[in-house]
Amino acid sequence: ATRIAKKTPEGINRIFYTICGSTAVETAIKISVAYFRSIGQTNRFKFVGRERGYHGMNIGALTVGGIPNNSKEFKNILMPGVEHMRHTFLPEHKFVKGQPDTGSELAEDLETIAKKLGGKNIAACVVEPIAGSTGTLIPPKNYLQKLRKICDKHGIALVEDAAQAHGASLNGKLAGAIGDVACFSFFPSKNMAVGGEGGMITTTRDDLAQKLSRLVDHGRNDALESIELGTNLRMSEVSAAIGRIQLKHLENWTSQRRKNATDIAHTTQIRPNSEHAWHQLCVLSDDPGELIAKFNSAGIDARVHYPIPCNRHQVYSEHHQHGESLEICDKIAHKLVAVPVHPSISESDIQRINSVLNL
Repeated sequence: ATRIAKKTPEGINRIFYTICGSTAVETAIKISVAYFRSIGQTNRFKFVGRERGYHGMNIGALTVGGIPNNSKEFKNILMPGVEHMRHTFLPEHKFVKGQPDTGSELAEDLETIAKKLGGKNIAACVVEPIAGSTGTLIPPKNYLQKLRKICDKHGIALVEDAAQAHGASLNGKLAGAIGDVACFSFFPSKNMAVGGEGGMITTTRDDLAQKLSRLVDHGRNDALESIELGTNLRMSEVSAAIGRIQLKHLENWTSQRRKNATDIAHTTQIRPNSEHAWHQLCVLSDDPGELIAKFNSAGIDARVHYPIPCNRHQVYSEHHQHGESLEICDKIAHKLVAVPVHPSISESDIQRINSVLNL
């Protein structure tokens, strides 16, 4: 934790490990209620999420998430008192590169909900800086800043789900530095892993840190006395040991990913004033099958990870958008070929990748 704190923005100096990213969100939800209860604000137990948001499949994380069929499956056991803001994808955003200029007023949904529920009754607002489970939904300019101001106005905790944004930044601020609490995933495919499932919670607030340290460890204090209701959501020592070694390399790995992305012949653009973490690099191909076959012949592992748009998945067969044509998504989902960009590829590997891309 000390090593991670040295690499995080100023103020983020409290780190707690969990079993996975979903349990990080689940713990953030619990700590929000526990914290307010500890300072006498027992009325704060309601939450605000956002449409099309995904935070995992634990009950709390599932409830604040905004994917209808996920919630429908478990509607009888979801948390009460949860409202959802509208998602940020507007029709005029279809062909916008980077952050849209319009739509920041959607953040006012939180103010509307605060008036409905009473701001003093809301514990936390849980959002992904960039929603990614139903398409890449980039927030409009000033949207997150407005959410922050509204949360501050009503004393609401802002929980940032930054699952796979390790090292990414926007306007000079690293992912995880926007909210009071941030949640990360160390799933094996992420830019940093721990040899299995793993997650992490960070916070900028000492008052929340004290609660978090107990909540993830049976509610125990330093004397191992359980002084409040807690959970057993700790990462194993073996996973943490692997993570400590990986952490030493994360900064260089992220830099190498960026260099590789620059050297590979692709046309993907990133938004201004931001640094991409390049969890994946995808190229758009009119004939993905042929392109993948050429990569295979060159000994390069390339694949289409998500060929079926989310709204077409069988689990959403009863959703009103299941049969709806989402023009851009339907057109390109099966044509996005992910090529290697990880830090271990060599210059000769990049040459072979480019030789295929330039055929």
